[in-house]
Amino acid sequence: MKRIFSQWSAGRWIRLGAGATIFIYSMLMKEWPLAIFGGLFALMAVLNASPCAAGNCRVPDNRARR
Repeated sequence: MKRIFSQWSAGRWIRLGAGATIFIYSMLMKEWPLAIFGGLFALMAVLNASPCAAGNCRVPDNRARR
């Protein structure tokens, strides 16, 4: 639970807002595949899960080795 409620950055709020907007709009328009996408996008924000969350997108810092 601590992971869910801590470290809310601007990017995380944007992902949550975008996911909720996509989910609500797709439910109103009865676009079920898009609703799944919006729900997953919002869930990624709540759980703070992204491809770069584990440091996979980090570029090595060569300045520290010199």
